Amino acid sequence: IILPKVADGTVRICLGYTEPDCGSDLAAVRTRATRDGDGWIINGQKMFTTGAQHSQYCFLLTRTDPEVAKHKGLTVFLLPLDLPGVEIRPIGTLGGERTNFVYLHDVRIDDSWRIGEVNNGWAVIAAPLNAEHSIGDDVAEVTSPYFTECERLWQVAVQWASVATDIHGNRIIDDQVVRADLAQLAIDIELARSTPGPMGRIVCSETLIRTASKLLDLAGAQAFLSETSDGSALNGELEEGYRYAPGTAIYGGSTDIARNMIAERILGLPRSTPRRSG
Repeated sequence: IILPKVADGTVRICLGYTEPDCGSDLAAVRTRATRDGDGWIINGQKMFTTGAQHSQYCFLLTRTDPEVAKHKGLTVFLLPLDLPGVEIRPIGTLGGERTNFVYLHDVRIDDSWRIGEVNNGWAVIAAPLNAEHSIGDDVAEVTSPYFTECERLWQVAVQWASVATDIHGNRIIDDQVVRADLAQLAIDIELARSTPGPMGRIVCSETLIRTASKLLDLAGAQAFLSETSDGSALNGELEEGYRYAPGTAIYGGSTDIARNMIAERILGLPRSTPRRSG
């Protein structure tokens, strides 16, 4: 019933993974699902649930057994977002996008909405997480929007430099330093495109951040103005891109997680352990 509607775009599903104080450690989730007859009672909260305001369902990661190892006590539900007790509140971002808090207060859900076995939720989310982190032979191009944004910002800057002039009436793009900077950024973007797996995840975000910063500096003070400000250069596109770029180091798992994956799964280094004070 649901999958055909997902396929034709009439139904949307968001991800209810991240929680306050848990960061990117999904195994540390605290949202609790407690058995109640033939169903479950869910209490907790999620954050950075992007798209929840447009979605009808949420893939919800919950803790169903707090007594076992944290990876083993998780269960996933497909949560209808119109159930009583579900509240969605907006979170604004520096990049101008909206994400959300999702509060869950005594939400009752039938067991038929459970995905996978009880306490085996980690296995359910493992495959999509691997794809999101660019692990495996058949992975999604999760960083392709970052490539696209890098190229878009670069093209906007080139078009501007081709028509804008300096105080002497010379085209900006005819300045050898400007041409060298634009050429270097083009090379960096192509290198990011050619970097596979978790390495690409890191390189792509860092390239976008560096590109947005460099182009904003290149275009000058008017490029720092937003689209709605008087005197804004380039319709505020570089300013918008500059605000968007830093968040890409967090989206889809932070670049720090990608670095750990490279160290442990690719280089074969031992798993790091937190230092204890005292």
